[in-house]
Amino acid sequence: MANPYASLLQQRSVILDQMAALDRMERGRLFEQFIKGQKQGQTVTWGPYYVLQRRKGDQVLKERVPAERLATVQADIQHHQQFQKLAERYAQMTEEMTRLQDADPELKKKPRPSKPTNSRKPRPS
Repeated sequence: MANPYASLLQQRSVILDQMAALDRMERGRLFEQFIKGQKQGQTVTWGPYYVLQRRKGDQVLKERVPAERLATVQADIQHHQQFQKLAERYAQMTEEMTRLQDADPELKKKPRPSKPTNSRKPRPS
């Protein structure tokens, strides 16, 4: 039977690699904005304009996103959402590993690395 602790440790390492691969991300949500106004006596609507909204402390920051950056910002937001899911999975696995450690104190002991072997060729005399 496979060691569940070692399996979780390996899975957690994979999650860290996946998190590290996300080299771009943006927090927040993207909204479409339409502006209504009058032009030559008629009501007209301009847009859509795209607005990135995010929190910084107690403030809500809004930033208009140019159309040429829209696809990049959308991908960056998805990367952040993926990062959040990976972080949640990492935390769940760590909690499970903690319970396994509490149930079996021997798991806490880290194996000692074996001594390196001498791979050099003997010197000719």
